Amino acid sequence: MRSITKKIVTTMFLLVLYFIYSAFLKEFQEKNSVLFSLFDPFKLIILAFIFSIIVSTFNSIFLGWIKKINAYQKNRNSFLLIYFDETIAGLKKTQILLKSKNTQELKSQLSLVNKLTYKPIFMKVLIEDLINAIICEKDLSDFDALIENCIEQIEGIKVSEQNHLITNKREAFFDVRKSYEYNSQGSKFYIDYYQKKQDILSKNRRNEWNLLSLQMLRIYPIIIYSVLISLLACILITPLAVFVIKGNTFIIIAATFVSFSTCLAVIWHSIYLFKDPNSRVLIKRAMLFYLVLIIMAINLIWCFVNIQNTLTVQTTENGQQELFNFLFEILYCVLSTALMAYVFTTLIELFRDVYFNKIILWEGIIVPSIVFFVISIINILNLSLKNSQFYFSINLWIMSLYWIGVWMMTPILKF
Repeated sequence: MRSITKKIVTTMFLLVLYFIYSAFLKEFQEKNSVLFSLFDPFKLIILAFIFSIIVSTFNSIFLGWIKKINAYQKNRNSFLLIYFDETIAGLKKTQILLKSKNTQELKSQLSLVNKLTYKPIFMKVLIEDLINAIICEKDLSDFDALIENCIEQIEGIKVSEQNHLITNKREAFFDVRKSYEYNSQGSKFYIDYYQKKQDILSKNRRNEWNLLSLQMLRIYPIIIYSVLISLLACILITPLAVFVIKGNTFIIIAATFVSFSTCLAVIWHSIYLFKDPNSRVLIKRAMLFYLVLIIMAINLIWCFVNIQNTLTVQTTENGQQELFNFLFEILYCVLSTALMAYVFTTLIELFRDVYFNKIILWEGIIVPSIVFFVISIINILNLSLKNSQFYFSINLWIMSLYWIGVWMMTPILKF
């Protein structure tokens, strides 16, 4: 999810750059300059970047799920016919070689296991962890229990699929659920793998943040469902709102949409937490995550108000300048909201594993939190100055510099 946040920010930057570049070319076009013919084709390159990132992001969030569901449905019979048994046999052989401490044969076996057709996401992570442990020459004895747990989970999935096929029961969203278990980090099997891993590999008692970060993986699909439900509700009430509400219809509907989405996501996820044996402790820690979501919601509503003001305030500026003012407000909305989204996703991914990365802590939590706090203070001070463009520009520059720094750090951190 950190990568999706970066893609959204990059798309917005490129979109603003496209319009600025178009305005720059317009000056040459009016003068019939040869430079216009020289630089005009580069607009297509910028557009290509924009559409490639948009398609990639949309595919990651929405279309990717549909494709994965269709792929799982298509391969189900093949899984049951042969591939479940192949995977279970491959894992059992891996377990035997692990116990015998035959590292060379174990390496060859892991190479074969990596080529298996049926590889759910929790098994992929297990194999990657085992390969990394071999490369780093770590003790491998702890992986015996993890492989055993993985075998039991796959055998359970196989039995579930067979029973569904034999009884021919019509279970609501069965295919969606099985595809989610196979592909998603929020699946119970993926979370269970990390919980087992933390129990086994952590020398000290697991802290509550590790436990909570695993449960927070469920919130990603919950947020998407909450947004879709809220969007449908707002579409249904919009015709009525237009007649009942005399002014500021956009702000009221937008605020309702954001508020309802956030509340629904928080309540929905907290219900999952209450089912956990450690719910009393986890709920207290989860308040930090919920607070970040609420701050994001408040920031979005604030941005929507500023966007509407930009559209409604009459100015003496030309149309092109008004367009840029609108685009910069949209850019501010995306960059500022992305700051807290980045903090939110980093919190989840940072505490998910046993090992703590201080560089990621600074890059993904501390620095963006400071940046958001600074721009919020500037915004509060700016209210007394009737929205000075100077302070608005300072905020944009601060956030832009941070995101440029993130792009530069990404190849180094690989996270």
